[in-house]
Amino acid sequence: MLKIAMLELRLRRRYSKKLLLFTALVIVFTALSGYHLAKNGLKIDSGIYSTNIDVNARTFVRSNDPDVALVDGRFVVKNDLKSYSAYDELRKIVRESYNEWLYQRYGNDAFPILVKIVRVPTEAKLWLNITKKPSLSVPSTTPQTVEKSEREEKGGEKKEKKEETFEVEKVVEEKIGKFEYRSEYTLPENLQPPILLKKFVFSFLIVMPFYFVSQIYMSSLMEDKIRRRFDLLLVATSEKALILGKLLPYLAISLAMSVAISIAMGKSLTPILILPVALFLLSLSTFLVFLARSYKELSFLSVVLTVLVTAYLFLPSVFTVIPMSKISPITLLVLHFNDEQISLSDIAIAVFHLALMSSVLIFLALNSFEYAYAQKNPIEKLIDISIGIVNRYYKVFLASLISIPFVFLIEFFTVCITFPFRNYFVVLLLLLAMVEEFFKGVFTFSAFKNGLNRYASAFLSALGFLIGEKAVLFMFIPIEYAKLMVFPLVAHVLSTTLFVMVMDYGFKKAVTASALLHTLYNGLVICLLSR
Repeated sequence: MLKIAMLELRLRRRYSKKLLLFTALVIVFTALSGYHLAKNGLKIDSGIYSTNIDVNARTFVRSNDPDVALVDGRFVVKNDLKSYSAYDELRKIVRESYNEWLYQRYGNDAFPILVKIVRVPTEAKLWLNITKKPSLSVPSTTPQTVEKSEREEKGGEKKEKKEETFEVEKVVEEKIGKFEYRSEYTLPENLQPPILLKKFVFSFLIVMPFYFVSQIYMSSLMEDKIRRRFDLLLVATSEKALILGKLLPYLAISLAMSVAISIAMGKSLTPILILPVALFLLSLSTFLVFLARSYKELSFLSVVLTVLVTAYLFLPSVFTVIPMSKISPITLLVLHFNDEQISLSDIAIAVFHLALMSSVLIFLALNSFEYAYAQKNPIEKLIDISIGIVNRYYKVFLASLISIPFVFLIEFFTVCITFPFRNYFVVLLLLLAMVEEFFKGVFTFSAFKNGLNRYASAFLSALGFLIGEKAVLFMFIPIEYAKLMVFPLVAHVLSTTLFVMVMDYGFKKAVTASALLHTLYNGLVICLLSR
């Protein structure tokens, strides 16, 4: 394996100095941009509006042709959207300046109502431990601040006592124990949800170099395949040593980059959170090389799956308040850069599921040498690889179980691209059902091709899929009625059984039939829950 790694490093020397210099400049530019963003913040709105007066805000610049002007004590705007937006921003700045002036002159007496934001941590525990979510009954619908002031005169001096009690805080403390919160007093009109845009962009800049590393690795491996170097190398070594040897130098580069970023940023958890991302990209690149028939097809698959993986990794970090978003390491990275506490269970879940997918992809690549030069499309190759692996009953169950992260990845991307089309909800349900039925059907079909009983294989595939699906769900969402899980089990078994019954007429027709039945079940469940 080490000999293959050293050979890979020697082969990389044939790249021109210009290409190496360009790659180094890209990495350096990305590192400097991320460092500058971390120190100075994201200022993409600097100077986007103009006015005829000097405004102490980075969003406004002075201009002779302003978006909004102050004339005789009144704001004058143009008849366009940018001018209206500038007016709203300038009015907000004036109001904040006025409130600041009031506070400096009158103190707390200037504001009869102040709001203190208390962020209650969302707790989602495993069903095996706790099946009931702690109930939180608040006496009133809105947080109320009760202030009691007592003025006492002693020795000619006045003492003012203020006792503040927060009903929400007391109830939460009684129900789920004490917790730490970060909050400040503010006016009701200034309440805004937390925005982590700059941390999100910063995380993207940190992870971006790993995309370049994976692309270089993928092109190198594809060149070895096209030039049929695999045949020569497999004479001297094994498939495992070949793949791991080719992968080792790029994984070492990724590790060195992650450690360097961690030292520069002073964030100790950075390598733990971004190294699984690099490993997943490298393992995905490995398997794509065996699926693709040419450079052109590899480029297409690479672009499509890179978009899919990027959406899966980064979009959850926009919704950090949702417990399910913590399945992405980038979400934890954003929270880490925001100096928020991250539990070990969240790190374990985010790292484990990427490590599991990486291991599965490497395993599939190790069993793909036989089909590397086959002139079949990627889906047919994937089915052939599955037939070569799923040849026992327990493998049907395990294959369906560990396919859940891949199903979740594809379904998440499907939801993202179809979310704007609200009138096509049925289409979304059908696409999600087809994804699930394809994976279950592949393993059932593979078991049947290896001589196993088709109905027993269908049941094991449905059972493994259900256990894996609900295990991911139970990690983030408290489940109170576990006995209702029998209904999704029946739905999975029925759809897989229908696949087996139609399988003799063709794989595509079987997947379509089972997906239609699954869609009907999902639609009925949604209709019942929406009542």
